[in-house]
Amino acid sequence: MKDNKIIKASKELPLDDAVEAFVDTFVTSGALSELPIAGSAIGIFKAFKSYKTEKLKEKLKGFIEGADDLKQEEVSRFIAARDPKDDLLLSEHLLELIEQAESEQKAKMIGVTFRRLVRNKITRGQFSDQVRFINKIYIIDLFKFMHGYHNPNIFDDGLGDILVNHRICKRSVSLASRNKNFLSGEKEQYIKVSYELTGIGNLFLKTLHDAYRAKIEQQYLLLD
Repeated sequence: MKDNKIIKASKELPLDDAVEAFVDTFVTSGALSELPIAGSAIGIFKAFKSYKTEKLKEKLKGFIEGADDLKQEEVSRFIAARDPKDDLLLSEHLLELIEQAESEQKAKMIGVTFRRLVRNKITRGQFSDQVRFINKIYIIDLFKFMHGYHNPNIFDDGLGDILVNHRICKRSVSLASRNKNFLSGEKEQYIKVSYELTGIGNLFLKTLHDAYRAKIEQQYLLLD
């Protein structure tokens, strides 16, 4: 039944077929057809299925890889629990997020974030925040953060300031002392800048680690 079509894991469907299943789910589902939006908009969403640039297909594949093991029952419950008239995530918003992702890797991160939303690991507001972080922060900085968050030196050279701007980290400034000359033991004072994960940052880091758990050193892996 078309209304019950959901994202299929690549283990269950060839990835290209999974892309088609995804589009069918969110473009031709009953939830979307009930939205009180212009017919031209519905036409645009249905035309999305035929918009087959390689870049777009790569992003869809990345998203599906991230959402990988979602079950039909999980997505059905998620959709049933929401009023599509009030939550654009069930219609054009999710499609736009995937299309606007700058790379397949970022689309995968969004897929994982969506999976965590469906499974109530994060709230709707936290989903929006995390997708914004993914879109706004350079991919290389996201990887530096997820792999090196435990190393205070990783926040130097601007990364700490970027994370503070997104409330992922908080900055503290203090007056400290250090050896001015190792041989003489003379001390000097200096301004010490340090960074600490916020609750928002900790939750976002768990999402990133969920996406790349196989590539994170086990001792530093953060999971729910």
